[in-house]
Order: sequence, then structure tokens, then C-alpha cells
Amino acid sequence: MYDLLTVLMNYFNTVLMNDLLTVLMNYFITVLMYDLLTVLMNYFITVLMYDLLTVLMNYFIIAFMYDLLTVLMNYFITVLMYDLLTVFHKRFK
Repeated sequence: MYDLLTVLMNYFNTVLMNDLLTVLMNYFITVLMYDLLTVLMNYFITVLMYDLLTVLMNYFIIAFMYDLLTVLMNYFITVLMYDLLTVFHKRFK
């Protein structure tokens, strides 16, 4: 009976320790994978947002520069036309 009890105790201890180890390993692997996934997601979201921000900034800077250039061009063309008109008006007056 003693030997049988010892064998059973050893068996259950081994099984219990093994199960506990498996549970802990699964837990830590899950947590590790989750943390790794979180880090990677944060990295990619940061990079994506940075790239998106860069694209939008470039777009708005280009659009702004284009609008500014258009305004300046219109201004100078208007002034130039006005000056030309003034010159011709004075000349033919």
C-alpha cells in the first residue's frame, strides 16, 4: 500500500506539476505574444500615422504653395496688365 501510495503520489505530483507548468507556459507565451503584438501594432500604427501625416503635410504644403503661386501670379498679371493699360492709355491720350 505504501509503495502504491508513493507511486500514485509521484504520478499525481508529476502530472500536477506538468499541468501547472503547461498552464504557466501557455500564460507567459500568450502574454509575451500579446505584448509583442501590441508593440508591433503600436509601431506600425505610429509609422502609418507618421507616413499619413507626412503625405497629408506634403499635400497641403503643395496645395498651399500652388494656391499661393496662383494668387501671386494673378496679382502680378493684374498689375502688369494694369501698368500696360496705363502706359498705352497715357501714350494714346
